Amino acid sequence: MHASLQIDIDSQDFAWPAELIQALEQVLHRVLDLLLEDGALGDNAFGRPIGLSVTLVDDAEMQRINREYRQVDRPTNVLSFPMGDPDGCAMDEAMPLLLGDLVMARETLLREALEAGRTPEFHIAHLAVHGLLHLLDYDHERSDGEAEKQEAMEASLLTRLGFPTPYPQD
Repeated sequence: MHASLQIDIDSQDFAWPAELIQALEQVLHRVLDLLLEDGALGDNAFGRPIGLSVTLVDDAEMQRINREYRQVDRPTNVLSFPMGDPDGCAMDEAMPLLLGDLVMARETLLREALEAGRTPEFHIAHLAVHGLLHLLDYDHERSDGEAEKQEAMEASLLTRLGFPTPYPQD
């Protein structure tokens, strides 16, 4: 099954490498297919196009956005802005299922990948999965139990995509 994905990638920072943008788009298609297969997008997702917006920025713009929306005055790697509850959405089935918006910061992503000894492609895949799960109401900041649930889902999806788990194994 391949979801009809309507994705809008807006690169406001022209220093984003084209191959990294392409890797991001491929991962988004693949992970959304997996989420559909797993039923994680809700019962009304099947057969509907899925809409997602991604904005690629530099650290200065990410810091501004993070300060404005989270009152945290520093850049972060990814921010998620959900559109609402996909399963509870009563829209016409011909309408796209709009998941929300992701914002990703280039310098933070590349620095974190280097510090963790990961390829930028692996780290952008991890951040894309992480951000998408936030759009689906996973929230590691709510509780330790929620963090474990989100990390387990991230590890499972990344493994199914052919990447190693980003979390230490016990």
